[in-house]
Amino acid sequence: MKEKLTLSIDKQTKKRAKSYAKATGHSISEMVEDFLNAVASEGNWTPPQDSIVAKLAGSLPIDDDRPYKEIITEEITEKYNINEDTD
Repeated sequence: MKEKLTLSIDKQTKKRAKSYAKATGHSISEMVEDFLNAVASEGNWTPPQDSIVAKLAGSLPIDDDRPYKEIITEEITEKYNINEDTD
């Protein structure tokens, strides 16, 4: 079952996304859904080979052996001052 999702993005980003979607024969909705599925998957996601993300991956040293999701959860909790002990 499909549901609507409203996104707010930069005007130029929207223009480039529409152009790319048209050129590849996909919709922006398909592109966003594919991206979210890839990012939210349990497996180890790897960026496309020649993408900027692939070029930057591993460029910052991280002294932390915790799983990525645990680190992100902690950072978001701190950023938004979320108290995890609330009932």
